[in-house]
Amino acid sequence: MLRGYSRPVSVSRTEALFLANVVVARRPGLVLEIGTGFGYSALWLAAGLALSDAPGEVVTLDNWSEARSTAGRSAAVEMMRRAQLADRVRFVTGSSPDDVGSAVGQGRADIVFIDADHHGRQPVSDYAARRYSPLGLNVGQPPDTLARPGTRSQRRT
Repeated sequence: MLRGYSRPVSVSRTEALFLANVVVARRPGLVLEIGTGFGYSALWLAAGLALSDAPGEVVTLDNWSEARSTAGRSAAVEMMRRAQLADRVRFVTGSSPDDVGSAVGQGRADIVFIDADHHGRQPVSDYAARRYSPLGLNVGQPPDTLARPGTRSQRRT
């Protein structure tokens, strides 16, 4: 749980550190996160950028349709401000796969972190791969979102 909120974050501390380390190692120009939630994973992706001194940005896409979406977006924006990472993160309102192209513009993501539930849409990897740079990296969370599209994850962290 994120302190002060009743919703669990979808990645553990270990997974968050892994994300930050992947970013440090890759030094990406553009990181695309699909599914912002409360912004916990975006925070770690942005922290990795800051630690790597890479001039990149995290673009995080969410349709904010969940019951606590207003609280989630507010928490994410505030968390970035407090961590002094707000200049590294751009919040985009939209849905995947429809709005992935407009979220990244003409850019190609060096890292795509899929942290969303897609309710029966085509497999996330099918469209996210088209927005990669040639050596792009796709990281998925939770694993069953990629393995079995259309199913809701039962995983709780």
